[in-house]
Amino acid sequence: MKHTLILIALFCLCLPVAAQQHEPQAEKPPEHKLVQFQLALLKRGPKPVPRGFQSSPLRQQHFAYIQSLMETGKVIIAGPLTGDAEVAGVLIFNTKSGDEARNLINEDPLVRAGFFTPELHPWWSEEVMKKTTTPGKTMTVYLAFLVRG
Repeated sequence: MKHTLILIALFCLCLPVAAQQHEPQAEKPPEHKLVQFQLALLKRGPKPVPRGFQSSPLRQQHFAYIQSLMETGKVIIAGPLTGDAEVAGVLIFNTKSGDEARNLINEDPLVRAGFFTPELHPWWSEEVMKKTTTPGKTMTVYLAFLVRG
């Protein structure tokens, strides 16, 4: 009797496994969801940056403008780019289109003054790029660019 109950229990345990093997598996949702962003490189413009630029009102206007874009969520990453003489800064826009990002970057006071020229590129990343940090807090982020040799 004891052996019969054990066999029945083992048989019942095996049934769900056998049934699962013959059922078509449901489509799994993708593990990663890519979202398109706009990557703007601020390249040196036709006008050279003037002396005393670090304390100029134009530079303060630039920072205020970028901060306003970050507060609205239109820009999610912004900052200087070190190690490249041609590119001074980078911004990652979270906009509905490249045209919207282009219009926003062209309103930057330093772009309008001719000190920087924007270069926009569509850029795909996971939605983790939407995570925000504490407003006003800066952190170092490393971006790597693969370029043709």
